[in-house]
Amino acid sequence: MVDPLRGVSLTPNGTITRIESETQSFQCSARSLPIASLSWRLNGSLLPASSLPVTTNDTITSFYTYTARKADHGKKLSCTAIHISASFTEDALLNVLYRPIVTVYPNFNPFRVLENTRNIQLACIVSDANPAVTSFKWNKNYSTISREANYTIPTVNRLHAGNYTCRADNSVGDSDLSAAIQLDVLYGAEVLTINKTEVAEGTQLLITCDGQSNPSVTDNDVIWTKQNNNTFSMKGKQLVVRNVNRVDSGTYMCSVMTELIPSIGQSLNVTMRTTVDVDVLYRPSVTIYPNYTMYNVIENTSSLKLRCTVVDANPAATSYRWYTNGSLIDGTAASFTVENVRRSHTGRYTCIATNNVGSSDLSAAVQLIVMCKFE
Repeated sequence: MVDPLRGVSLTPNGTITRIESETQSFQCSARSLPIASLSWRLNGSLLPASSLPVTTNDTITSFYTYTARKADHGKKLSCTAIHISASFTEDALLNVLYRPIVTVYPNFNPFRVLENTRNIQLACIVSDANPAVTSFKWNKNYSTISREANYTIPTVNRLHAGNYTCRADNSVGDSDLSAAIQLDVLYGAEVLTINKTEVAEGTQLLITCDGQSNPSVTDNDVIWTKQNNNTFSMKGKQLVVRNVNRVDSGTYMCSVMTELIPSIGQSLNVTMRTTVDVDVLYRPSVTIYPNYTMYNVIENTSSLKLRCTVVDANPAATSYRWYTNGSLIDGTAASFTVENVRRSHTGRYTCIATNNVGSSDLSAAVQLIVMCKFE
């Protein structure tokens, strides 16, 4: 007996809406004699049935359990019945709902921007979603800062630096967190003020020039020069002069040159400068006056004055010492006076001057010779 195939029944059919990862059971039946064969296809590709078909009298029934996948959205799940020379197919259109997928723009990482750049815009771009996105959320360092698709910074300052991420959501749920935009705000060096430096002659002069900048200041960015000295130039954060000499006193200039290279646009060279006064301190150098090697004086001369003259000192001399024949004598002023000169005053006179750096070397000696007066 032959009972021709008159059609196939797919339940459910039409448009089937499921959220990604949800399952849906389908049943396909056909009546005929002999029994028809049933097959499942997804957009034309053959699928295995979830179980063996069930036959009762002239009816065959097959079952298929579908798990919703985002990639299947818009595809057709079909069941086909074949009987002798006839075949029938019924379809179900898959409407798979899934959370949004987002990316961010600009897609530089880090995204380098010059300080004071205006109207920087970060965009949260939905590359895929079903259904459409209903809201957005921007975070900076995990704190919410906006609920718009685009986040605009009117004027960039260094406080805007940080990691920016976005999310989008629809009726299914929130997207995964986007990749982060690391906003890196570039600015030239703000050179720190350097106080006047005093250093003792013969020691080492060491001054550091530094400042806040992004990128950070390196030794290659810093050059030291000296006012009124076109030949002096030293590279590096530290100005180092070993065995410093009084001629090293003066005004030094630290120049910090930083190249700022943004991700978009032209690079910018920024130079900042500061100066520092260096004062080299040194012991006095002295000479004695009168500057006779042999100073002949007649006995009983009412008074004789010797002067310890400071040729150079920094700072000024604060005290003096006088010596006769190498022995300390009573006298702490720049001048030493001998009253009523006697033969006992004969000898070699020298002096020393002292400041807060130290004492001078002994002056050249004056040999005082007291001559007798014959009557």
